[in-house]
Amino acid sequence: MRIIHKILGLLVGLAWACSDASAQLVSVSADYYDHTRQKTPSGSFTNNAIGGSAYDTSHVQVTWSGADVTLKFFTASDFRSFPTYGQILADVFIDLDGGTDFSLGLALSSHSMGQSSTQAGRLYDNLSFRSSDEFFSGSYGKYWEGPSGESIVSEVRIGGGHLVDSFAFTAGNTGLSASNQKFYYQVVLDGVNTDGDWDEFSFYWGSATCGNDAVFVIADLSSVPEPSTYGLLGSLALAGMVVFRRRRASLRRG
Repeated sequence: MRIIHKILGLLVGLAWACSDASAQLVSVSADYYDHTRQKTPSGSFTNNAIGGSAYDTSHVQVTWSGADVTLKFFTASDFRSFPTYGQILADVFIDLDGGTDFSLGLALSSHSMGQSSTQAGRLYDNLSFRSSDEFFSGSYGKYWEGPSGESIVSEVRIGGGHLVDSFAFTAGNTGLSASNQKFYYQVVLDGVNTDGDWDEFSFYWGSATCGNDAVFVIADLSSVPEPSTYGLLGSLALAGMVVFRRRRASLRRG
């Protein structure tokens, strides 16, 4: 019986070790669909993309994986080939406190920035902003509706800042049939969440520099169900039971 107890003990220890390793490596994702309203030139708020479905954004997928955080934007527009200012990807503005005081800016396109320039995937702090109004004099999405119903200026471009780091940026065709999910733009912010600063954060994205489809998200890791490790534990427990039964049957035959 001592041998059986040792085997079961080893299996339980292995189960917990695997569970702990799995918890560290697990990736969890959440899809945040666009429910943010922007103000039309006539002064009313709408959830529909100003200028038609060509500017419609479906959702943003946030993935937490260890210390990495990935932002993936799904939209109707292939901004990679559009030449005009109104059809250039807007930058993303981030508040690690979950509000609308955006202290970080993530470039999604290569563009001029004050006296310098930036490239897609670069993260900045100490920001200055450029609004949709600067590009289009209020012709499109000048404001968006904040969490408390307030009107907030649609910041769409990093005007200047201090470079924090550069990350991998990819874009392409999703192959999905939904018209507002045909194209994606993705940045993998590797290593930013070592201390849990990105477990909950908010961000705003105006889609394009015209601010035609505003997206404001409060991303919260604690509200996302994690893949269960109980299946692994159950499998190991079952293996332990099989060993126990076989050992017991062997002793009876002996």
